[in-house]
Amino acid sequence: MFWKKRKSKDEVLEQAAKWFARLRAEDFSQDEKRQFEAWLNEDISHQTAFREMEDTWKEVGILSPSEVPDVEPMGHRLFPMPRLRLAALTIMIFLVVGVAFFRAQIMECWFHLMGRGQTYVTEIGQQKKITLKDGSILEMNADSVITVRFSKWRRKVDLPEGEVFFQVARDTQRPFEVKSHNGMVRVLGTSFNVRSRNGRVAVDVEQGRVQVVTKPERNSGILSRAVVLKANQGVDYNWSGRMDRVRASCIADVLAWRKGKIVFRSMPLIEVLRELEHYHKVKLRLEPDFWNKRFTGTFSNSDLNEVLSAIKVAFSLKTKTAADGSIVLCSDKQ
Repeated sequence: MFWKKRKSKDEVLEQAAKWFARLRAEDFSQDEKRQFEAWLNEDISHQTAFREMEDTWKEVGILSPSEVPDVEPMGHRLFPMPRLRLAALTIMIFLVVGVAFFRAQIMECWFHLMGRGQTYVTEIGQQKKITLKDGSILEMNADSVITVRFSKWRRKVDLPEGEVFFQVARDTQRPFEVKSHNGMVRVLGTSFNVRSRNGRVAVDVEQGRVQVVTKPERNSGILSRAVVLKANQGVDYNWSGRMDRVRASCIADVLAWRKGKIVFRSMPLIEVLRELEHYHKVKLRLEPDFWNKRFTGTFSNSDLNEVLSAIKVAFSLKTKTAADGSIVLCSDKQ
C-alpha cells in the first residue's frame, strides 16, 4: 500500500498564502474557484492554514473583517475582492507568507509602532480614576468605556460612549488625542472633559487649550471643522461630525460629577431621566406629554429618590412600578 506523502506545514502555508492573494483578484475564474474548493476540502490542514492567513492579517490590522473573503468548504459561494495588479498581488503573496512565518516578531513591531490597546470600563453608578504611564490622569464617570493606546509618536484614547475628565501630562513629542466618533480632541498638556452620550459629544476645557477637529464621513454633506478652545469654553458636535458654535462653559457644573453631584440646568425632563440611568440600575419611563418639560436642580448622583421626589413635586407627577420593573412617572391625576 502506498501512502500519500503529507505536505509540510510550510508548504501548506505557502499554498494558502497564494490562494488567499489570488482570491482577491477580479479576474478570479470559475475554474480557479473549483480548484481552490478542491484544495480546501482535500485536507483539514488546508482549511486551518487558510483561516490562519485570515486571522493573521486581521490581527496586524491590515485587513478589516469585511475585507477578508468569506470562504467556506465546498458548496458555499465565494466572492472575489477588487482587482489587484499583478505586481501588487505577487508582493502580497510574499507578505502573507512572511507574516505567517514571523507572526510574533511582526506583532511585536506592530505594537511598538501603533501601541497596545488597554480598555477600561465603568459600570452603571461606578466611577474610576486611572493614572497612565505618562503621568496623565483620567477620571471616568459612570457607564463609560475607553481604550488607551500609546505609541512612540502619539497618545490616543478612544471614547465611544461615556464621560471622562482628562488631566494630560505635557509631552511636546507626543500629542494626546481623544477620539469620539467623527471628532478628535488634540492637546499637548491641559485638563478638559469629554462627554459622549446619546448621539452627541461635548468638550469642555478647564485649563489650557485644546483643538477639536471633526471629520465627517465622505459624501455626508457635513463640513469638516476645527476650533481651538481655551479655559471655560466648550463646543458640541453630533456623532456624525456636525459641529456647533463655540460656547461659554460652566465648568463647575460640567465637572460636578467628580464631586458626586449631578446638575441639571433647564434640561428636558426626558434627558434628565436618561442621565439618571447612568448612575442607577433602573429603567425610567415618562409620559410623552412631559418629555420636553424643563427641570433645574443640583443633587447627589447617588440618591435617586431625592431627584425623583423633586421631579414629582415640580410637575405634579406620581411614580408606579411597571410589570417589567421599570419606574413610570405619570400625572397624579390618573
